[in-house]
Amino acid sequence: MVLLIFYRPGKRVAGSFFILQANKQGEEVIWMGPSERRRAILEHLCQKRFDTTKNLAELFGVCERTIRNDLVVLTCSYPIETSFGPYGGIRVANWFHLNRHMLSFEQAELLRRIRPALNADDTRILDAILAEFAPKTVK
Repeated sequence: MVLLIFYRPGKRVAGSFFILQANKQGEEVIWMGPSERRRAILEHLCQKRFDTTKNLAELFGVCERTIRNDLVVLTCSYPIETSFGPYGGIRVANWFHLNRHMLSFEQAELLRRIRPALNADDTRILDAILAEFAPKTVK
């Protein structure tokens, strides 16, 4: 048995069952369960870097309590910080980027050491790799 809760514009829905979600214009209806919603919240926070529970609740068509429950689950695995007060909200740690892989310090140093032995085209490619994936601070 599947319980379906339908989202109506202007109404918030609580619960952790499947939710029918529509954007503010009433377009693009998506089925979203708790794990999909949590992934979408994480992606949204990684892109925007900061938001409030109220904005997330409106965006995902659920109540603020559901968003807070989702954040509890997400903070167990991801560097999400919450703060209270007039400038409070939810933010992702500055260093964290979803699906972004970085070289270790040792790997970056190895690539820097072999750089002088490369030709001009390979050096340009290696410099682009280091700029994108090497840690910004040196050990």
